[in-house]
Amino acid sequence: MEVMLKYKSPLAILLLILLGTLIACGGPDPSPSDDILAPLPTNSDGSSVDSGAEASNTSSANNANSAGSTGAEGDANLPTLLELLSEDPNLIFFANGVDNVGLSDELQSGGPYTVFAPSNIAFTQSELVVSQMDPAVLGSILDTHLVEGAYTRADLTAAGSVTALDGYELPIREPEGMLIVDYALIASEPLQASNGVLYVIDTLLLGLETGPEKSMWGVLKADGRFTTFIVIMEGTRFMTDLRFEDNYDAILAPTDEAFANMPANVVSYLENNPHDYEFVAAFHLLSPDGWPQGTDLTVADMVELGSVQTRVANSGSGFGFGFEELTVAQAETGVTIGGAQIIEGDLDATNGIVHAIDTVLIPQALMEHVTE
Repeated sequence: MEVMLKYKSPLAILLLILLGTLIACGGPDPSPSDDILAPLPTNSDGSSVDSGAEASNTSSANNANSAGSTGAEGDANLPTLLELLSEDPNLIFFANGVDNVGLSDELQSGGPYTVFAPSNIAFTQSELVVSQMDPAVLGSILDTHLVEGAYTRADLTAAGSVTALDGYELPIREPEGMLIVDYALIASEPLQASNGVLYVIDTLLLGLETGPEKSMWGVLKADGRFTTFIVIMEGTRFMTDLRFEDNYDAILAPTDEAFANMPANVVSYLENNPHDYEFVAAFHLLSPDGWPQGTDLTVADMVELGSVQTRVANSGSGFGFGFEELTVAQAETGVTIGGAQIIEGDLDATNGIVHAIDTVLIPQALMEHVTE
């Protein structure tokens, strides 16, 4: 089963590409072009330039650009990467982050770089507040969005992957004509700068955590069994919560095999209602009422409690959350919770604990909308 990228339908992705292109290009300009009033070009002897030759030269230049040449590096007439960021109201959060961590000078006069700049909406979806972040942590995030060298679209697809400044390998894919960097959709044409290339992306990127201690998000990413679960949460508030916050005491993490074995009627419902994947994800994040906040909820703790509460969207409305009770039982084969087997428990993280389970848990409130 393939989960739609960040709950977007193909039509929504296409619209986002078109919107991103319009934003990047500034939209159609209703005013007359200055070129209309400009004098006709002339040769050195004063004669008029042949319009057919000029058109041919223009066409050749356009073909060169489409073949992968940026034509940007070293062109002093183009804006710098910093100027592109500063002049685009759609990138104000990223631009503020660049300023907060001291990257402004580098993007003004350094490079060349390829910058994958998350839109304001990407920051809003992740609920990451730039002004409230530790500059060191924010700097590590922004480094994942910068790559040395100026990569055209053709360069990116030919390379297959590029390495960010933090060392994270960003895979490049081109499914159905869309360009994807890691898990983010490139939502604009390449914007050429005098010191590199800038792409607008629809999702905040988070690189891999290094070192022995990892957040719950880092544990999920490093394990290798939870790819589908990760895809559902990438770019959402859950991703940043599990990476930076201490909001949950435990995660029940369904494996990829668990998602592959979901009932056909549930899969069909989620394909038609992809935003409900978010409610499925929320159902697996535990912070039970009455349990001390910030205290790991181990398998032994859950067995002793006999049941735990987990959040679920109220009546599938998408507004607000209620709770459902999950029964925890000790059996000969191990511990079950809500009917799912805990296949490996107590994977420790810096901000909670992860339990791998063999079944995707579906909220009862959502099941009421699933047809047989």
